Amino acid sequence: MLTEPFRPTAFQAALLLLRLREARDQEKEKTKVKDKEEKGMTRFRVSELTLKRICGRPRLHPEFLTELQDLLLRLGWALFFADRSFGMIKLEAVESWTRLGSKRIADELDAVAKGDFDFAPLLQLAETDLSAQDD
Repeated sequence: MLTEPFRPTAFQAALLLLRLREARDQEKEKTKVKDKEEKGMTRFRVSELTLKRICGRPRLHPEFLTELQDLLLRLGWALFFADRSFGMIKLEAVESWTRLGSKRIADELDAVAKGDFDFAPLLQLAETDLSAQDD
């Protein structure tokens, strides 16, 4: 009789992802130079295959990923898809980043809301970013 393999819940998968980070930190601990204090990884990436293995699923359904992301947020981490892999970042690490508010482009946003905004001049911003990815 063929039995279905155990599939971790989203919460269990979140714990396994945090365990993966802990295992990596423990490896680094063994090789770290004395007197050098390191506080553990605050960001890392995993392949889609690794995430599938951790989650015990051949396919990562959007509903499952959303639940996993919500749970990780409550545990202090953000999980996001980044092209061909998934990234995780500790929320406290993001707190030190420069914060941008919409006031800087309030006039543009007003024009958008009125349907009067010309997006054509902004295309160069996308083209610059896209050409950098092609390199």
